[in-house]
Amino acid sequence: MTEDKQIVQFRFLEELEREYNAPVDRRRALVACEGVLTDLGVELATMMARRYLLPISSIALISSKNGYRPYVTADGELFRIHHDSRGSAAIHTDIVQWAAEDNKGVARAKCTLKFTDGSEFTAYAQLTLDEEKRKNPRADYDTVTMKCETKSVRRCCHRATGIPFPIYEEAKEYVREEGQGVVQVVEGEIVQDKMGVPQFLSKLKDMHCTLPEALGILGKKTIGDIGDYDSAIADILKVGKVEQPTTGGQEGKPEAVGSPPPTPAG
Repeated sequence: MTEDKQIVQFRFLEELEREYNAPVDRRRALVACEGVLTDLGVELATMMARRYLLPISSIALISSKNGYRPYVTADGELFRIHHDSRGSAAIHTDIVQWAAEDNKGVARAKCTLKFTDGSEFTAYAQLTLDEEKRKNPRADYDTVTMKCETKSVRRCCHRATGIPFPIYEEAKEYVREEGQGVVQVVEGEIVQDKMGVPQFLSKLKDMHCTLPEALGILGKKTIGDIGDYDSAIADILKVGKVEQPTTGGQEGKPEAVGSPPPTPAG
């Protein structure tokens, strides 16, 4: 890497770090979110962006009963490609089949992405006029074909970056609303066996322990440095001697981490 490129890379990382450390309300305005975006959601989006060196605006969240499901936007994928250390060389698309009446309005497209190190990625996409008309009654064969081409580019970039989260724009195609505004993801749901950031922060809240207090106990600078959140909660419980609250009166109720000291009687 030449000296000029090193300077550009340094300034690029410096600008991203400044964004990650901005006040929570400023970061909240950058995150696309289906549902209410709490401080926990903002911290999750920030951690994801920091992990994959993306602007926070490249992260999207869909709220559910179990927390937030994270996604990366198509713009975020392209951003990552353009700043990839492998050096993006070319993105080429081919219309394999143009949507028309004689093929029942089915469009197929192919995208190929090449890097200067010789690596190459290919992805395909398909879209029908019937599918598109459900969302856009004015769609025609040209509209379907162009959207299919865009879809192939998204999928190719996603394959090349290896970011392990679904593409937000594609996930929205499978989102439907049920009941009173509850958003359910029909396809593209992420299943996590281990505790994630939302569950970790929720546990801290239940324990009356703030994030700075938890980081101090664990000897970490940021939430992204923790790694294993299950073990982290166990370590905090050991240090703070936090127990499950007892039912009934206040007598015998254990003191939680981060809670104010009990007021002396009398």
